[in-house]
Amino acid sequence: MANKYIVVDVEASGPIPEKYDMLSFGACIAGESDKQFYRELKPTSKNYDIDAMRVGSKGLKCLDDVKNWGKYNPKSNLFEPKAVLDVLTEKGESPKEAMNDFSNWIITNSQENRPIFLSENLVFDGMFIFYYFHKFTGKNPFGHSGEDIGSIYKGIKENIYASLRNVKIDENLFHTHNALDDAVLKTKKSEKILGMLKYGK
Repeated sequence: MANKYIVVDVEASGPIPEKYDMLSFGACIAGESDKQFYRELKPTSKNYDIDAMRVGSKGLKCLDDVKNWGKYNPKSNLFEPKAVLDVLTEKGESPKEAMNDFSNWIITNSQENRPIFLSENLVFDGMFIFYYFHKFTGKNPFGHSGEDIGSIYKGIKENIYASLRNVKIDENLFHTHNALDDAVLKTKKSEKILGMLKYGK
């Protein structure tokens, strides 16, 4: 059974699940970057960390019509995280529906392959995705493990300080803090990095 690497990026309202919420997440399949998944979620609480919200709100599509208004603009001194959470409550998808859809998407696109969770920040992204899968669907299609693309790159370069920022790609892609944009960017970098690996028998 071959591995199917699925690159995931998460934006959240704070550092840990249960107390805080996953605001959005995006996923993209390494080697098939046209296959993409993105959801923005209804919050399950009103808890937030202001710094996390300033980052996680930057790329939310549900704010497109109001993103220049002070209370929705994370760069503004008038920014109100609660206002963003209110928009997500109205426009976001329920976590149960989103995670069920994501599970079906993973299974459909993996087919006979083993889906491997791949992230630039395995601890943070994996913590939220795995928690949400178990809480809202009862099962995680990735199992109980994943891979950190940054750590793989450090190993390839034999340099503990090697950074993904140094991995150059041809596409004109940027880190926007929209979870899908960032997943696609990291997928392109992951494809290049995985191409450097030697596969054993």
